[in-house]
Amino acid sequence: MSDYKIGRYLKIERKNRNLTQKEFLQGVLSVSQYSRIESEEQDIKVSDFIRILLLNKINFTQFFNRYLDDSDMLDSNKSLEKIAQLFYNGDLSQINKMKSLVKDDKLLTLETKVIVAILEGNIKDLDENVKEEISNELNKKDDWTRNKKFLQLFSSSMQIFSIERLNIYMKKILREYKDTISKESYEVQRRIASVCINYLGRAYNSTDTVVDDIIIFLKNLSENPDLLMYKMLRLYFVYLRQNNQEKMNDILSLLREVGYSQFIRNLPKKL
Repeated sequence: MSDYKIGRYLKIERKNRNLTQKEFLQGVLSVSQYSRIESEEQDIKVSDFIRILLLNKINFTQFFNRYLDDSDMLDSNKSLEKIAQLFYNGDLSQINKMKSLVKDDKLLTLETKVIVAILEGNIKDLDENVKEEISNELNKKDDWTRNKKFLQLFSSSMQIFSIERLNIYMKKILREYKDTISKESYEVQRRIASVCINYLGRAYNSTDTVVDDIIIFLKNLSENPDLLMYKMLRLYFVYLRQNNQEKMNDILSLLREVGYSQFIRNLPKKL
């Protein structure tokens, strides 16, 4: 079934039954594969979907009524992508407009508040309640490392956390993906790599070993040409930590030449 929203509803049904993924699957799929389905990173075969419903005595009619009545997920995903692009563009005006459009989505609302504060240069003055809400959301969500919205919220809000707190969250990402990152889908690799690069931008001059662990971790991305940017940025931070200005300038020059002048303005240039 080539609609990732199915995974969202399977997860709801599983949670309602207080079942682990393994208990819910009853051998139909591997836990690692099914985890990607619940995280809306992969679709599910019709035959597997039907078997899971039957084995768990899930009513077909009720399931599909809930599924067909839902119209917000596609809009939510589009909003997620649009917010990320507006943040990259530094478009404060449009981000402010997005705030009203996503007001019913708690995670996206929190993200827009953080982005507005960053673009206005007021991140240090961000409302403490917003900071606490973000921390609470991350802390209460066991599987946030597999969730698009949580990962983007975390990536966007790194400036509000201390390096010590960031390291706790990054260690969780490492535990989740350390042995599997090269086997994950492109979308998962891209999203996790983006989080890691943002982390390095925040903690590049830290002496904590987590920084080195992340640099090594990024080396294990698959050889997908679409991930080239992240591999280049990994090298940039390697050279930055080595204080190798010549190599850093080579990468900056290349990025500037291919049209990333706006992006490289935000890269740290010195230890």
